[in-house]
Amino acid sequence: MFELIQSLLTYSRIGRKKTDNSDVDLGKVMDEIKADFSMVLAGGEVGYKNLPVIKGNKVEIMQLFHNLIGNAVKFRSDKAISIKVSAITGEEDWTITVEDNGIGMERKYAERVFGLFERLHSDAEYPGTGIGLTICKKIVENWGGRIWIDSEPGKGTRVHFTIPQRREAND
Repeated sequence: MFELIQSLLTYSRIGRKKTDNSDVDLGKVMDEIKADFSMVLAGGEVGYKNLPVIKGNKVEIMQLFHNLIGNAVKFRSDKAISIKVSAITGEEDWTITVEDNGIGMERKYAERVFGLFERLHSDAEYPGTGIGLTICKKIVENWGGRIWIDSEPGKGTRVHFTIPQRREAND
């Protein structure tokens, strides 16, 4: 119950306060996230390079990557965990991809998993609140970006999101 309340509070706080965006180095964010998950990676890897420096709220960016990497770790397969984070620049946006080699899911659920309290597995199989991806979606949409998933059962998951290259605080 405590975890659920904390998650709901996190969700409700996103975008409520006007904050100044600052330069946030996504490579350094990933260094911190990788350190946070080092114990549960158990011989697995989190790879990233050439990630951009973006304008943003570091707390929200940390929350976003923590949720995405956490899901990749939680929904792992029998293989050693392999997570890759990459960025591609477009004319107006960065497209960031978090890719894993986990259990994957059927494509028909790719939108549903962003709904509040939506879960594809029982709490006994995979504990959680069903709020993590909802938080990610709210963060990205508050930036003026979008988030989507492509995945197949047994073939891992790729979560993509866009971040406009030029933005003001909480547009």
